[in-house]
Amino acid sequence: YRVYLDAQILSSASKPADFWLHLFRGLQDKLTTGSDLANLLAKKIAGAQARYLDTYDLQDVFDAFGKNGSTVVALVDSWELILKNQNYWGDFFHLVRSMGQRQPRGLAFVVGTPRRLLDLWWDQMGSLYYNIFANVTIGRLEEAEVRAQVRLTLQAAQLAADPEAEQVVLAASDSHPFLVAFVTYLVTIQLKKDGKIDRPAIGAALRDANGSVVALVRDIHAVLSPSERLWLDNLRVAPQQVTQGQRAALERLREYGLLPPGTKLG
Repeated sequence: YRVYLDAQILSSASKPADFWLHLFRGLQDKLTTGSDLANLLAKKIAGAQARYLDTYDLQDVFDAFGKNGSTVVALVDSWELILKNQNYWGDFFHLVRSMGQRQPRGLAFVVGTPRRLLDLWWDQMGSLYYNIFANVTIGRLEEAEVRAQVRLTLQAAQLAADPEAEQVVLAASDSHPFLVAFVTYLVTIQLKKDGKIDRPAIGAALRDANGSVVALVRDIHAVLSPSERLWLDNLRVAPQQVTQGQRAALERLREYGLLPPGTKLG
């Protein structure tokens, strides 16, 4: 059973019990009413009205799913918001670690963050929970992936493959997934409407102070650490001050899509 949970729905005052209750309720929607697993889950959810869910409640539920051969996969987006919430520091991450390793496997986690879990961890959080996770980077696209995305989008719009469109998207997007999608959209609309690509109009859309690209760059700066922002500024105004180690760190951020598109590392 796959259960999606976006941590943005949890308030800054939320506690671990709120997380587990949201997960339980999402799981409840996927079960057949009256089944043993559904009855067990309903009982735990009802009990949570009088007291917080505890470790034994979690073990009861997820061990039952594991023994039934029905692993629950918690797909948690914006996981970094939970990491920033000090209400979760300590026992919650110990539980994530322990529940994720119990056999038979009743609970597995897939979490989405803007960077590696190791980069988002502090000593005060408690458990070194992150080392039970594999790190799968979804960042800048390969050239073949960009071209395939353009071809598929044009095909969906009932347009013929267009090598020029592929080149425009490659040149304007820096292979950043957001920009690939944005520029592909612009190109597709232009071809559909006018039968040709308007490069100046695309350039204007990319430079629009109130547009999506400027907002993307602002969001990227917001998730960088003060040191990373300093390295980025130095790269622009005093590149000789950027060490090889700092360049390597920036290159890793670039592969995660966490440098402003078009940044030249030299």
